[in-house]
Amino acid sequence: YGHMGDTPLEVLRFLLTHPWVVLSKWFSRDNAIFVLQMLLPLGLLALAHPKSLCIAAITFFFMLVSQQPAMRSIYFHYKITLIPIVIVASILGFRSVVGRLEAMAARRAWPVKTDRPRAGVAAFVAACVLLNAYFFGPFPFSRKFTTKLFRITERDRLLYQVKAAIDPVARIQ
Repeated sequence: YGHMGDTPLEVLRFLLTHPWVVLSKWFSRDNAIFVLQMLLPLGLLALAHPKSLCIAAITFFFMLVSQQPAMRSIYFHYKITLIPIVIVASILGFRSVVGRLEAMAARRAWPVKTDRPRAGVAAFVAACVLLNAYFFGPFPFSRKFTTKLFRITERDRLLYQVKAAIDPVARIQ
């Protein structure tokens, strides 16, 4: 975060004096994709329980304003602290959405004739999982598939040799 200052006070001063720089960075296309990659696999249900997401707000903020692209990648460890929060928020969001749909069904305000809104929400989440896998996953049927991820390299072969040389019952102390 050196572009904002070298001390917490300088960073705070930068945030207060350059809000448009921060907001333009925060609402960039790459950040939108990162947030979508974090929320789409769980059907965006975390958005239905924003109180839970507030716990992660500071972490999300600093990840989104970072100069390091790896901070906004699902392929690196930086987002690991967000995952449990997003999962809990999604579970609570599921409960909230289902509760609202059940209340609508009880008032007959629900346009679809069903007595199982849980199944509908679960089907929506399953569709979101497939969409996420197609748009962002490294799978053979996805848009971003590359065989490079699945090739065995010389480094892999050396690792297999080292692993084979280790006694399977050996204890590491």
